[in-house]
Amino acid sequence: MQRMGAFSRRAMALAWAALASACGGGGSDNAPAVVTSSAPGTCSADAATFPAGTHPSLNGTNACWDAAARQFRITASVTLRTPGSTAPTADADKDGFYWSIPAAVGKVTIDANVKVTGHFRMTAEQTLEGANRDTSVIYGTLTKAWARGPNGVEDPGTRCAANGLPAAVAGDDRVHDCEKWSHGAISVSYAAPLGVTYKVRNLTIENARTYAITAILHRMDVDRVIIKNTRSGDDTQSNSDGFGAGPDSRISNSLIDTQDDSIKLFANGMVVENVTIVHNRNGAPFQFGWSAMPAATSTLINVKVLPKAGLEGQRYNLSLFSNAEGKVLPTVNITGLSAQYAADATVFQYGAWRPMPLVLVKGADSTVRLAGVASNGGGPDIKLSAPQATILGGANTRLQVSLGGQTSLASQVTLGQPERVTGCSDCP
Repeated sequence: MQRMGAFSRRAMALAWAALASACGGGGSDNAPAVVTSSAPGTCSADAATFPAGTHPSLNGTNACWDAAARQFRITASVTLRTPGSTAPTADADKDGFYWSIPAAVGKVTIDANVKVTGHFRMTAEQTLEGANRDTSVIYGTLTKAWARGPNGVEDPGTRCAANGLPAAVAGDDRVHDCEKWSHGAISVSYAAPLGVTYKVRNLTIENARTYAITAILHRMDVDRVIIKNTRSGDDTQSNSDGFGAGPDSRISNSLIDTQDDSIKLFANGMVVENVTIVHNRNGAPFQFGWSAMPAATSTLINVKVLPKAGLEGQRYNLSLFSNAEGKVLPTVNITGLSAQYAADATVFQYGAWRPMPLVLVKGADSTVRLAGVASNGGGPDIKLSAPQATILGGANTRLQVSLGGQTSLASQVTLGQPERVTGCSDCP
């Protein structure tokens, strides 16, 4: 099974490289406010005191504002909507679903047992956090392929800007592919300042409209986050990618169980630590690119990849490390990694089902480097297994390996003490 919409994904990756509810609202918007603060009385539920740019769906019934601490709290479940919208569902309210957090706000906290059906755009150095990782929830939609409109198909004429043509949306499509990165659950505005760190902490993202957490150029630090797609069956067209961000970004102590690429290793200096990834049928745990990408080095520390339990036939469309096409030059330093696929696992590539490899690289002149790196006097700790080691396509495409003295990749690799690789130790 090939992934749908490859052209549009290539266009999004090109932009990335060049630049470097009615359906699950989860609570009443009119629930009484529960005002909590480390300094009682400082979190005001008087909406007249809220900073300019507060989303109109956030008011004294579901939020409060601590001006001294620059902290905005969402205290009751709410669906972000355009005021007076006649759209029959949150799905149809394209723009009202999003809150561009004003720069006056330094931190947004979602209380425990609160579900915000909507999306947050960071505009300044900000932190978005939950009071409880499991019950502070950012929710999207049960609808598959939301960006493609009610018919679920990318209509002819929908395109990113290219070849002198402006971006366009046709038919009933809602956004084109190069907009999808800012129409998911959490994004950093392209115009936000560089040189600072945007933080996401201690919450759950479920069924984002498109990507879960994304920035193009900006550094993000994501910790204790659950990203999950609970839409039923295969969901190959929602672009429900997990995490991708700018140089020196990090994700740690988190679980990603989505139905697209889990982590994009596009930018230099990415660190993935204490993370568990569930590899569903669609997407790759580690994606190197959908087009030509610049050289980038990333580090994996205590990462556990679990093939989807009960996946029919153990069939995938991408492997553990993959790219879609184009020249890529990634280096992956591995301190701790575990990924074990069934002996009959297969991947659909080049028009046929083939034995599942650990590394799938397409595109001429690509070079992928995998290196085992010790840390704190131990490791590397690695256990990998799949029916075959590689599928390498394109002229002059190479895999360079330095794993505990091994200079080639076997279909089964065991180094150090792989039992120490636990992934996210307290994730469900």
